Amino acid sequence: MLLQASEEHCLDLSKCIVIGDVGDIDMLAAHAVGATKIMVRTGWGGIFINQI
Repeated sequence: MLLQASEEHCLDLSKCIVIGDVGDIDMLAAHAVGATKIMVRTGWGGIFINQI
């Protein structure tokens, strides 16, 4: 998907930032194309505490 966006919009992925909440998917994809990675602590990237 990142490579397709790069081609369609003439992006230099080494100058792009990928923000994601799933380390196994988002961060690995960003790393594979040389983009800067930012992981947010929501979704799969965070710890949730259930309150009763």
